Amino acid sequence: MKNFHLYSDEAVLLQTNSARCTSLESGSTDELILTNRRIIHRWSIPKLFSKNIEHVDEYPLDRIKIVDGKVQAQYWRNAASENDQELRLFLRDQELFFIFWSDKPRDARNEIFQWMDAISMQLTGVPADKPADSSTAKAIPGVAWLTDTIKGTVDTVRETWTGQSVKQPVPVVRKPINKQCKGCHAPLSGIPGQLVVCKYCDTKQTL
Repeated sequence: MKNFHLYSDEAVLLQTNSARCTSLESGSTDELILTNRRIIHRWSIPKLFSKNIEHVDEYPLDRIKIVDGKVQAQYWRNAASENDQELRLFLRDQELFFIFWSDKPRDARNEIFQWMDAISMQLTGVPADKPADSSTAKAIPGVAWLTDTIKGTVDTVRETWTGQSVKQPVPVVRKPINKQCKGCHAPLSGIPGQLVVCKYCDTKQTL
């Protein structure tokens, strides 16, 4: 996969390999990354007899629509299939749909809610509106560290995008840690509480 570089005032909030963009002609290999400034979508199209075609698409968070104070990052589920669940992002100039999957549909739903909350917190400082049956989202692993991180960065982002002065615009950045995969014991790295997928055995786990 092509590399991407973070800005000096940028921190990774969420990262997943369990999502695929359905609104673009992306390939079978996708990685979705949320920072306090943008959404990064890394993907490739596998080629049988040639090198894979690799892409890195970036979407600044301030391109996402806000209607009546509500960030247009929404949950969608196919009524005919519990496994067909999407995070839908409505930008000023396009729409992005990312389908999330998991062995347990509830885990995929909770992960989408986690992304919705993180995006909404960055743009408005409040969690996202979710469907009425979303009470299980309270049990999302890592929600505490995510809330702390977002609270520390939201003022900085708001001042950058709106020009409004805020107090103590100091982002809170958790130090990365190294662990072993609980499935195959391969090395893993990331932020405490981050949901990751092992690239060797595809085991989903929280650091």
